[in-house]
Amino acid sequence: MLSAYYLRRQGFSVNLIERGGVGRESSWAGGGILSPLYPWRYSKAVTNLVIWSQAHYLELTNYLFAETGIDSEYINSGFLLLNVADSNKAKDWAQKWNVSLQEVLSQQIEKLEPRLKNIYSEGLWMPDVAQVRNPRLLQAIRAWLVKNQVEIIEHTKVLDLLVKNEQVVALQVQNEKIKVSKVLVAGGAWTTSILNKYHANVNVSPVRGQMIMFKTSPGFISKITILDDHYLIPRKDGRILFGSTLEEEGFDKSTSNGVREKLKQLAIKMVPELENMQIERHWAGLRPGSPQGVPYISQHPQIKNMYVNAGHFRNGVILGPAAARLITQIIANDQNMIVDKEPYTIS
Repeated sequence: MLSAYYLRRQGFSVNLIERGGVGRESSWAGGGILSPLYPWRYSKAVTNLVIWSQAHYLELTNYLFAETGIDSEYINSGFLLLNVADSNKAKDWAQKWNVSLQEVLSQQIEKLEPRLKNIYSEGLWMPDVAQVRNPRLLQAIRAWLVKNQVEIIEHTKVLDLLVKNEQVVALQVQNEKIKVSKVLVAGGAWTTSILNKYHANVNVSPVRGQMIMFKTSPGFISKITILDDHYLIPRKDGRILFGSTLEEEGFDKSTSNGVREKLKQLAIKMVPELENMQIERHWAGLRPGSPQGVPYISQHPQIKNMYVNAGHFRNGVILGPAAARLITQIIANDQNMIVDKEPYTIS
């Protein structure tokens, strides 16, 4: 959807074809934190995209709100990371990338988030990390696309790409063929299965994540908080997301009561008062897993009018604007790239 957004703003005529409903896979299922969970543990290729997106997200959400009236709920919550084992590495990374990060001790942690159980002797505080309410963001992007003549074709599976002379000439969908001049494959966890027969070295596989949502009052907690890979995300209306799991179960998006209970107990360990709060929802999504979490943002190596934007793993929401802007530049043959495209190129 963001690729369609940037392509349309670039002046392209765009059709968006979706096997299900647009924005209903990992982008909808995730948490909307505008940072990787432990950003210093990622490569420069990921960090470059993160930094660009963070610099442009507020402008993007403000523009979408002005154009559509849908509030993506961009909130600068800050990011509190508890009991971090490699805090020295984090501090070195923050200095290198000019990111605001500071060590905090138990009294400061309690002041930042009073409802946390007081068992955390130290942590890291990143005051500039924001969040979006990703389902609202997706609604806003969709509304903008419709308003700006992007045709959205949902519940339509592309059965085949018809290739002649190393060019895609049409898409086979059910009982018709759709002629195309350029094709962008942004198929999330399904990307490898789409590209299998086209000899692209793209390794994207589904990684299931389950999350739960508590219903609390607005302001019950205010900071995005992470402990041992599990995170609390407070929404504007008091909902609190807690997740997530990492499960390699193929394309199975089912949830389990055992995981629900485990997530609940982990959340209560962090904030004991959540024991008395209603779990309003429990869901799962399929992340598009990729080696080291580095996405493919590239022209196809053989089929010259085919492009790929996929494999963002756990960071699709934060990487989305930069990845979509970069693939738009590649398609438009814009030489003034926002970042070096080579780390994302398909060999």
